[in-house]
Amino acid sequence: MSLAILSLHYLYWHYLLTWRDAWRLYRDIFWFVGHFFSIIPSIKTWASPWRRLGETYGGGLDPAAWFGTLIVNLLMRLVGAVARTALIVVGAIVWLLVLMAGPAVGLVWLFLPPLVLAFLGLALYLLI
Repeated sequence: MSLAILSLHYLYWHYLLTWRDAWRLYRDIFWFVGHFFSIIPSIKTWASPWRRLGETYGGGLDPAAWFGTLIVNLLMRLVGAVARTALIVVGAIVWLLVLMAGPAVGLVWLFLPPLVLAFLGLALYLLI
């Protein structure tokens, strides 16, 4: 196989075939981040108790036990809301980083062959 044909095959792969695979990979990474940080389920269950922790009221006419159960359950909901808020914020930040990194990597990939040729030409120029 001659060098010209090999170069054309490389350019075909680099500029056509890889973009399709890169788009699939980018979409899969975006999906993974959303599921890894459980962003949508965390939004849906934002005010739920943390890890389903809580007290059950035993019944009867004991105001201290009733208020104690109420305080523990409210605290568990507060802990759940704080933890889920942190998870949602971190997940959203990572989502934004992935969203910005995709086009940046695409630009680098687009200009990589001309950059390699330019650096090879510069190296040859500096050697001579």
